[in-house]
Amino acid sequence: MNLRNVAIFVSAALVLAALAWAFVWRVAGLPWETPGHASIPAVSGEERFSLGLDPAQITSLAIGGVEIARDAPARPWTVRWSDRGTPRSWPAIPGEIQAALRRLQTAVFLETDGGAPRDAIEIALAEPDGRLWTIRAASSSTAGRTLVEIARPGVEPVVATTSSEVIEGLTEAALVRWRERSIEAITGPTISEVSIGTREARVGLRPGPLGWSLTHAGSALRANGPLARGVVRALGGMSIDTLAEETGSAAIASYTLRAPDQSVTIEDLGPSGITAERRLVRVTLGDGASLTGEIAASAFPSIPTEPARYLDPRATPWPGTETGALVLGQITVRRGVGGWSTDADLTPDEVTRLGALAERLSEPLETGFAEQAVSGASLSIERIGGSDSTSHRIYLEADRQPARLVLQEGPVERILPLNSATAGLLARLLEP
Repeated sequence: MNLRNVAIFVSAALVLAALAWAFVWRVAGLPWETPGHASIPAVSGEERFSLGLDPAQITSLAIGGVEIARDAPARPWTVRWSDRGTPRSWPAIPGEIQAALRRLQTAVFLETDGGAPRDAIEIALAEPDGRLWTIRAASSSTAGRTLVEIARPGVEPVVATTSSEVIEGLTEAALVRWRERSIEAITGPTISEVSIGTREARVGLRPGPLGWSLTHAGSALRANGPLARGVVRALGGMSIDTLAEETGSAAIASYTLRAPDQSVTIEDLGPSGITAERRLVRVTLGDGASLTGEIAASAFPSIPTEPARYLDPRATPWPGTETGALVLGQITVRRGVGGWSTDADLTPDEVTRLGALAERLSEPLETGFAEQAVSGASLSIERIGGSDSTSHRIYLEADRQPARLVLQEGPVERILPLNSATAGLLARLLEP
């Protein structure tokens, strides 16, 4: 090999070595402990390095006495802190924690010979395998840079600086503010019970296989299903848009949603400030943790608090057009394929009127709580082929205009207006 070929070979080797070194510095940045896990470097090119952490694998971010953690990657985040010595927890806003982790992931650190920061904020990051990052960040910045000390178990700590935007906002108070404010995001879609209360009364609503039920004053009653479902949707759709200081105010009304894994109570604290454009609400979880904030008055749902509003307005829970029977005292009229019929001594027109009466009992009626029980005649609606039926005590108010049939089912009273012909028929049939 002549001298010219040797020179070419050496030059090519030097170029390849330079390219390889540049690749390692630019892409790898610094030596790795194990694939996928960054170590704190003892020596790094131009003292630049990144943490190399994977946000998807982080299971805990802790600052001081506040931690945002999850059981495993891809699981929901939870904020955990201590309130006067009592442990508290709250679902976290996932976007906030992910944004903070991305800032740490993409941050560039410049190693420095200066000493470790004093009066530092300690940030701890944990991974599923127990690996732990500890970042001690100075509480103040200089020229847009923050002094930090980074450590991992078994690796010598490194002192460096990074952009203050990386550390900015990572405080105990910030983590506590990263609590979920959407009611549905806290409870989930499945609600097992709703409780609505004021200073005067409390109502409980519960879904079941035959529809919604209402509990009030010790009684279990049929509830207005569409209204109950609307209340659940309205409460679940609420979301605090601005955090506020706790005032200790008494609630005007409270609404509790119980889900399989969580219960949430929303308290209406009234107008916020001197205007009626904003409302103050307090949200409390089952363990006692609470969050106070504001919501636009226009966004606050209009939810009835009067117990009578939640009563099922129908005297029978199934359509009156189904195959069934109406039993009025000793008289029974039945609905079959060919229409209404009876064995009683009634004309076809009278049978038709009683059948029409039965069908109207499945439509919404004026409904409320009875002031006193009546000892009138009995009226029952039975579904043929089914075991369910509804029974009522009834009395006729024939002297009113229009006449009214009053039906009582336990403490519930429903009123059916009547035309004169039907009122006259019932007056005759109900005579002693």
